[in-house]
Amino acid sequence: MANFQATDFNPWNPFCPTQRDLNRTEELAKKNTFVAGFLTAIFPLFGLIYLNRGVNFLKILGYVF
Repeated sequence: MANFQATDFNPWNPFCPTQRDLNRTEELAKKNTFVAGFLTAIFPLFGLIYLNRGVNFLKILGYVF
């Protein structure tokens, strides 16, 4: 992934890490990868909610429709 600078930030891009994501790196690293994968396999929104990234689902859904 490319290095993003403050001028490259687009709040509507679900793949661009936000400052909140960067601040929460350790919190996200402590999440159980098996649980996140299992929830995502059942229903992708559950995995995003477990990782507290549900707003990205709404951004992606907005792009699709």
